[in-house]
Amino acid sequence: MSNPATPRPAKGAKSRDETAELRERIEALQTDIDLENRYLRVENEKLRGMVAAQQRFVPALPRLDGATSITWRRWEPAPLMSHIDPACEQCDHPGPQQMAIGLAAPRPGQQPLIRYQASRCPACQEMTVYRRDRAANLRTTLTEIAYHPPQEQR
Repeated sequence: MSNPATPRPAKGAKSRDETAELRERIEALQTDIDLENRYLRVENEKLRGMVAAQQRFVPALPRLDGATSITWRRWEPAPLMSHIDPACEQCDHPGPQQMAIGLAAPRPGQQPLIRYQASRCPACQEMTVYRRDRAANLRTTLTEIAYHPPQEQR
């Protein structure tokens, strides 16, 4: 005769041995997950360090040329021209270079004029800024007004 104080396992219930085995498997899996998580965090930090070493800042464009205020349009890829090599002379980046156009502050009653242009290498960030001057024969000459040397690899 069975003891009425001893509970009977419910139908489909796991025995104590099966429950203990499941707990051990869960703990082993959690340990594996923790180890993989630590490994991924270390790899993440390594990659962040590599990216930080390669990041470079874009040099600021001048806001003034003498007393003339300059408004710059955003950087865009420079147009490719068949007679001009698009590669950077400093770092041999194949190009195209980046280009920005600067508008001179208009005089009263006039439209803003494109008076400035800047070019920079997207790899080493070497930048040169020019003012477009009109010559007597209606040709445009470029006068360098700012230069930012290439950034070194870190």
